[in-house]
Amino acid sequence: IKTPHLDALAARGINFTNAYANTPVCCPSRASQITGRWCHDINAYCNATPWEGGVSTYAHDLSAQGIIADDIGKMDLAPGCDHGFGGFKHGPRKLGGDPYEFMRDPVAQRVGGYREECFQVKIVPEDWKDGSVDPVKQWISERADDPTPWHLYYTNILPHPPYEAPQSYCNLYPDDVIPAPMLPAGFPEDIHPLDEAHRYHWQVEEGFSPEFVREHRRLYYAMTSWLDAFVGEILQALEQSGQAEDTLVIFTSDHGEHLGDHGMWSKGSFYDA
Repeated sequence: IKTPHLDALAARGINFTNAYANTPVCCPSRASQITGRWCHDINAYCNATPWEGGVSTYAHDLSAQGIIADDIGKMDLAPGCDHGFGGFKHGPRKLGGDPYEFMRDPVAQRVGGYREECFQVKIVPEDWKDGSVDPVKQWISERADDPTPWHLYYTNILPHPPYEAPQSYCNLYPDDVIPAPMLPAGFPEDIHPLDEAHRYHWQVEEGFSPEFVREHRRLYYAMTSWLDAFVGEILQALEQSGQAEDTLVIFTSDHGEHLGDHGMWSKGSFYDA
């Protein structure tokens, strides 16, 4: 996948090539990131049970040392929880969801199904910026003349369903460079019971056509390259504000996407994909 800005960042930095999400789902993974705790220790089990506070985060530690700790973007924590950052800039995760995924016996199917909720493909305008990158650049610019040390936790939803990106990024990935999903030996008869439950939950047991799979993998790759462009804008903002040499940049993620590997879609397993 074409990610020139992230490649350049990796080339001059330290790479953790085997870093795993403690729980590969948005809400609990982010709570684990900022608290340094196992998800089951802080009662953050799934997206319907966002973390509600009560445990110190690294933002609390930074603030105690006189360091500005702020956040922009998707945090996925409970409303009003004391997370230690300057504030929710894009809103918290709503409470009241149904924690049905793998917590039911028998496992329940997702109402509406992944096909209807997330498998939307859309080409967006070339100058569409998802509403969060410009505030980041402005925030960095405002720190240029302030000697106070700072930390900014910025999250971009890309790459993530629904599948949407500008056409120019889709054009980077013609059909012949898009690999088919990885399917293990004995698939689907010999898959692990958890994989079977996952496929049932997301209503993807029937599978999809090769054309459908290729198009969604193309869009996911395109979204990743699109994200890389946003990363480039942020790195440039650091340079222009004179703060690049004094700033440590960490790039990580809360979870990944199956993209058809193991016959699964969405998130929620610990497979390397």
